[in-house]
Amino acid sequence: MKQSKGSARLIRIAGKGPKRKPNLFIPYSLLGAGDELHRYAVEQTPLLGSICLGGEATVIYGTYNSGKTLITLHLIHDAVRQDRIDPSYFVYANADDSSGGLAAKARLLDDLGVHMIAPGFRGFTTNALLLRMEEMIESDSAEGVFIVVDTLKKFVDVMDKKSVRAFTSLIRRFVMKRGTFLALAHTNKRPGSDGKPIPEGTADILSDFDCGYLLESVGEIASTGERVVEFTCVKSRGRAARMARYAYDPDPDLPYAERLCTVREVDLNDEVGQSDNHPTEADIIETIEQCIKHGTTTKMAIATTTRLALNVSRRVALKVLENHTGSDPATHRWNYARRDHGRMEYFVLKPASDGG
Repeated sequence: MKQSKGSARLIRIAGKGPKRKPNLFIPYSLLGAGDELHRYAVEQTPLLGSICLGGEATVIYGTYNSGKTLITLHLIHDAVRQDRIDPSYFVYANADDSSGGLAAKARLLDDLGVHMIAPGFRGFTTNALLLRMEEMIESDSAEGVFIVVDTLKKFVDVMDKKSVRAFTSLIRRFVMKRGTFLALAHTNKRPGSDGKPIPEGTADILSDFDCGYLLESVGEIASTGERVVEFTCVKSRGRAARMARYAYDPDPDLPYAERLCTVREVDLNDEVGQSDNHPTEADIIETIEQCIKHGTTTKMAIATTTRLALNVSRRVALKVLENHTGSDPATHRWNYARRDHGRMEYFVLKPASDGG
């Protein structure tokens, strides 16, 4: 009697049919490894504010001078002070800074006990970072290590898919061994059709990381002149915040340490934008002239007094001051003279009609 296909299948399942070939995936099987995997699992605890979780790979994309590094350093400072991270296992790989910027950040991180490494110093190279991470993975010593790279393209060619795949594979193995990784990266110079920033490089980076954010400026707090930037989550595998806002003083004349002190988180419900009663340029010009005439003659003092008088940012006041500085009364409103130690003191020009 001929067996049906169904009955033959049942016989093979029962072990009475022809012997099957072994399952070639058995050597890789995690069957029975639940306890071991649980040991490597990291609780999704926010480490840097609410935008970077422990045991994950996170990337933050932002335009040049958007505040990526500034806000990251602020969050590192808070995390260390609040005992959310162990500074002795925190590494900030700074590969995108000037010598002056490197020195300023080194002093800031010294106070926290955080390790900063930079290409060209003490034998470190960008490739050394990848080699050390590989060693940590092999020796099972990545647990609790937190690495920040600034910026990503200094460590991998973000435009080369093969290089990116190799890099993200290493990062994946690193976080699977309970490490945490944060990359700061750039966006393209031109936004997309929707006006949003476009991450620089191939899409593999964002696809292979656990979490990704776009950082962009969303306005200014008119009463203080603070710039407000917004983190928007574009990819998340965990419980990272969907959005976060921070404000800081963008005054370029502020020393870096002072600017870092101005960073603060902004409530998402707070109104951000320009005031409806924003002073005109004529208002600012008049106020600057009054400052100079009444003895406030140095650059930063003029900007600060104008900010307090008109509720505008020092940045706006400085721009107007610089735009109307010169020696021609027909086109300029004031000029400056160099005093002791190179100090610039401003004086109001006589109107062109009074010049004879």
